[in-house]
Formats: sequence, structure tokens, C-alpha cells
Amino acid sequence: MNFNYYMPVKIFKGPLGDYADEFAGYGPRALIVTDKSSSVNGALGDVLRVLGENSIEAEVFDRAEENPSVENVTEAARTYSPFKPDFVIGIGGGSPLDAAKAAALMLNDESADENSFYYPKAFPNGAKPVLAIPTTAGTGSEATPFAILTRRGGPALGKSSIPHLVYPEKAFLNPAYTATMPEQIAVNTAIDALCHLAEGYLSNKASAVSDMLAIGGITAFGLIRDRLTEKNFNEDVRAALLSVSTVAGMTITHTKTSLPHQMGYALTFYHGVHHGAACGVLLAEYIRFHPDKKKTGHILEMLGLQNSDEMKTWIDGLIKIDVTLSDGEIEDYSADLANRIGKTGTFPTEVFKEDFERLYRSI
Repeated sequence: MNFNYYMPVKIFKGPLGDYADEFAGYGPRALIVTDKSSSVNGALGDVLRVLGENSIEAEVFDRAEENPSVENVTEAARTYSPFKPDFVIGIGGGSPLDAAKAAALMLNDESADENSFYYPKAFPNGAKPVLAIPTTAGTGSEATPFAILTRRGGPALGKSSIPHLVYPEKAFLNPAYTATMPEQIAVNTAIDALCHLAEGYLSNKASAVSDMLAIGGITAFGLIRDRLTEKNFNEDVRAALLSVSTVAGMTITHTKTSLPHQMGYALTFYHGVHHGAACGVLLAEYIRFHPDKKKTGHILEMLGLQNSDEMKTWIDGLIKIDVTLSDGEIEDYSADLANRIGKTGTFPTEVFKEDFERLYRSI
């Protein structure tokens, strides 16, 4: 099998103070993009101390939205453009990290505006350097070049990945920052990481290298699945989930995501369902629907599950969603997905509107 593999993110795990020197060399000014949670979990304070040790001046944008919008990212970049930051530090879950990547693009191109994110050839200068510090264990954004933004208007209404790739230069993993996550958020983000791994393993873009990452990540997840069921998020479990999340991000960097993510975006955008829960509630039916029974069987085996029915029962016991889709909504979401060329390109066979309708109805 021919394949190529590129992973330029340098990853560190442990207390941030152990890697203070890694923040030097980018310039004397940093913009921190985060949300309010980083003040609670200690990450923001640690970053400011490390920057101070390196005589780096910092400004903080702490209004990153959940599922950040183009407008939110533009606010961050334009508010602090006069500060002339040399690099950007993202602190938080996938939303602040994605916002940091997008803001880094705008900060490197003063002529860019909200519409620039729609066009692949925008941002010819690339992005300012980005350092990523995850405080949840699910999205793996610290190891991917992707940024998912919400577009409230225009030709790409909804939640989707921008066409510009921004790899963080470095990622710093400290399980201590995940300790203050609410229990349900910890569950949702963990399931998001599992979806990344499963979708990556089943992608038609998978390679020998991505399969090794996915298999390692799913196996590690299987070892702590019972702890997740018990909501036992002790230090060892949090450390394992953070590593699993990053490995999952490394996986989808090369395989992309598949149907659970593409279908889940409508649940998030139109119904406010947490991203991880929106993907996770579709996972068991996706496993059942996928034609590669050898690989789907391997996923279930690694997780210690007998079949997709048992997976559905397990996930439904973890994820709480109070949403009812009308027949019209199911038809509209399914038609949109069926008509968006390339959105199902990681699935090994063509997926029709009727398939999407059946999958939505199954949940």
C-alpha cells in the first residue's frame, strides 16, 4: 500500500513548567485565545507564568465560544491586531484551539475579513505560529491542522472545517487541566475521541500508519472503558484519555472523519447538542452500516463489546440527548448531506439520501 505521513506537531506531556524553554524563540508578544474555564483549571495561570519567565508579553482573549463562529474569531484577531502578537497560544477544548488557529490566520493577513475563511486561496501568508494546550480529552485539535467554525450566514451555513490547514507547532498535554471538567463533558469528549479513532480506522483514506495509531488508541480506550461507564475519572484515567485524544487527532489528520461527524453537525448547529454527544449517538449505527465487517468487528473486540447493539446500549447509557427530529428535519439534513460532494468521501461506498434518513431515524 502506498501512503505518506506527516505529523509536524511536537508533543510534550507533563507539567507545563517542565517545558518553559519551549515557549521561547517565537517573539516577545503572544496572544492567548481561550475561554473562562482556563482560569478555573489552572492552565491560564501556568501559561502566564511560563511566558513571564521568558519575558514574553501576553494579551488574553477569553471569549472563545463553544463551536466558535467566524464572527467570534474575527473579533479575537481584530481586537488584538494592534498588539502585533508574534504567535498565538490556544488553551481549552477543541473550540478555543480551533479559534486560536483561525485567529492566527487572520493576524497574519491584515486584509482578511470574515469571508476569507470561505476561500481555499485566502491567507497566502499562512498563520502565525500556534502553540496548543488542551484542557479536555476529546477533540485532539492539538494534533490536527483543522479548525471547525460555525457560519451563521452565507453559502456555507452551519458548522464545517475551514479549507486552511494550521498545524500547531507544539502541544502541551497536562492531565491536571482536565480535572475540573464537568462529568458529562468528560464523557462527551471521551466519546468524541472514540469516534475519531473508529471513523479513522474505517476511513477509505486509512493507511498502515493511521491504522497503527487507531488500533493503539482504541485498545487503550478499551482498557479504561469500564472506568468511563463508572464515571471514575481518576488521575490515571484522565491521563490515558488525554493521550488517546491526541492519538485520535493524529489519526484523523490523515484519514479525516466520516458519517457520525458529518451527520452530527446538524444536531449541534440546529439543536445545540454537544459535539461529542452528537457524534457518539450515531456511532453504533455507523458501525452496523459500514461494509467492512472485519474492521468493525475488530473495533468491537478491542472495546470488549459483543456487537453494535451492545455498543448502542453502552453509549445510550452515557450520553443524554433530549432532541426529537421531525420527519421534515430528517429529510432536509439528509438531502443536504447527500448533495454535498466530498462530505462522504471517506466512506467506501456511495451514501444516498435514504441511507442518511435511515441512520437518523435509528437514533
